[in-house]
Amino acid sequence: PTPNEVLVADYASCFSFACRAGANRRLDIDLGKIETSAEADLNDSDDLTGIRFHIYVEADLSDEEVDDVIELGEEICHVHDAVKESLHAGIELTPDAF
Repeated sequence: PTPNEVLVADYASCFSFACRAGANRRLDIDLGKIETSAEADLNDSDDLTGIRFHIYVEADLSDEEVDDVIELGEEICHVHDAVKESLHAGIELTPDAF
């Protein structure tokens, strides 16, 4: 994998874990099975210009719970905290996906 692919995969993995941990510890919600897809945009110099995640969870969540889980992911994920703000991933979370 390229360095960009490693960074995006690490970011997606860390963010998914942060969502699970935050939901479990702070919201008392078990997300169940989680699958995350990640996409990245590159410019002509192969620099990252955009990152997107789509997180699919087994749990049936309300819109408010979806927002809370994403917010906790943003708060807890160390990679999210480390990347410059212009590269913070756009996040979509689909509940009751399995």
